[in-house]
Amino acid sequence: MKKVVLISFLVLLLAGCRTLEPENLIGETVNNFENGFENAGFKVTTEIKEIQGKIYLVENVEDTGTIVQKVYLVDEEEIVLVGVAEGGKVNIDNFGNFSPEIVLKMPLVKGNKWKSKGNSYEIIDSTKDSVTVKKVYPSGIVGIDVFFREKWKIERKTIFN
Repeated sequence: MKKVVLISFLVLLLAGCRTLEPENLIGETVNNFENGFENAGFKVTTEIKEIQGKIYLVENVEDTGTIVQKVYLVDEEEIVLVGVAEGGKVNIDNFGNFSPEIVLKMPLVKGNKWKSKGNSYEIIDSTKDSVTVKKVYPSGIVGIDVFFREKWKIERKTIFN
């Protein structure tokens, strides 16, 4: 029962969906962004799919130069980036040589820390509406991801030192 509750919570955290239907698209959200420096404007489309009993979050980022697809595996304890493809689609059946990266890890409480793929992560805030994760790259660059529980929305901010 604990595993069912955890995986349901993680799916709701990222997607805000209410039901899961095998092999079908569960939900989709489109966010459009304008302004910026180069490539002023981009569109992010996210969807959750259940494929062969596994739950995936698929994120497509389209700007004026290219389309990048990121695929995350959602399980009971963590959300893992399992594939990235530029200009095409990630093959969910075979991720090839891609090295997975844990982007969100249970428990979803402030102060939870982990390392993945050379990066350091820490949950710096957790509320009923969102979870904020600080990612520090080996170069010292800091990324902040805010995962909203109800809106299929992930806000990202990069801080250059």
